Amino acid sequence: MGYYINSKGEKIDGSEYKTEHPEGKILLLDGSELTCYEKQDVADDKIDEEEKKRLRKLFTDNAFYLLAHRKRILSDSRMFLCPIAVKSGMMYSGYSGFEHPTLGIYLEWWRDCPNAMITDKDGTRSLVYCLAGSPLSGANWSKRVDESGEIHNIGPSYPFISQWQPFIGVNNRYTDAKQRYQAYSLEEVLEILHSGDNDNPSFSHAITVEFMQSSIIRLNRKVEQLDCLNNELNDRYEDLFYKMYGEDMCRIYSKYKDAEQPIKSEIEREKESRRALRAKLRQGVITKKEYDLQLREINNRLHDLELQLKDPEFDCFEELSAITGTAPISISQVRHYITKYKNNSNE
Repeated sequence: MGYYINSKGEKIDGSEYKTEHPEGKILLLDGSELTCYEKQDVADDKIDEEEKKRLRKLFTDNAFYLLAHRKRILSDSRMFLCPIAVKSGMMYSGYSGFEHPTLGIYLEWWRDCPNAMITDKDGTRSLVYCLAGSPLSGANWSKRVDESGEIHNIGPSYPFISQWQPFIGVNNRYTDAKQRYQAYSLEEVLEILHSGDNDNPSFSHAITVEFMQSSIIRLNRKVEQLDCLNNELNDRYEDLFYKMYGEDMCRIYSKYKDAEQPIKSEIEREKESRRALRAKLRQGVITKKEYDLQLREINNRLHDLELQLKDPEFDCFEELSAITGTAPISISQVRHYITKYKNNSNE
């Protein structure tokens, strides 16, 4: 399997796409399984350069037509394993990871790698179909085909590694299947597809849907990246926050608890008085009128005490805000901060 060393010195080889396939089947990226058919004989699949050139043109001329039939192709292993005569590779590391791509591999790669489906600022849509470059110099380039079948070169500024990694990952995922199971030729695939197109001669809608799906995947991945970055920044912020204000938080919270406790104790005494009052009423010691009068007085005092509980909380928030520059939204949040601060301190 080929690999690529990124700017951080990390080895990237697409191994996250590797999987174990069930016997006699291939497991696609979306989790669906395709039944495969064993090759009856091993034919000599070597073709000359002129034939390869013709087959490449047949593929690029029909790339968007094939994309429009993505669902149909990915439902038949013989279509999926149809060989495509396009050769990609990396200078100094050869063609490892790029060998014998198939039609299904391109369709999965185009969907899984949004940077392989391009919409220009003028609205022209293209599909990347060939990758080449140098892991040493970083001079990478690609080729793309637009809806009219015209071929364009893509310069080194394009995010090459985001194309290269999933391509070799998806391609290597099916290495054994490509060697073992039957596959249609590209002409056979096109013939089958054309035979079922009598009632639906237009594929513009299907292609638009595919590019919209690509955009959705790209946006979802950006959201995931931003979420990860946000979580990372929050963790860094909290670590710094605890280091700077952890002791102050503990001190201020302790002061809050000291001020809160006598009020809570008084509230419990009033509640106990209310329970005792109910007992007197049940026992006939006091009348209903006396009970209602005393109960109202107890409830009024409880209401006042509940309001008094807000004072220590307000003082706690005010002091914390003055020191940290941030306003807590609740006492439970303050407790959460203190718990994390103490856990970090014990690590």
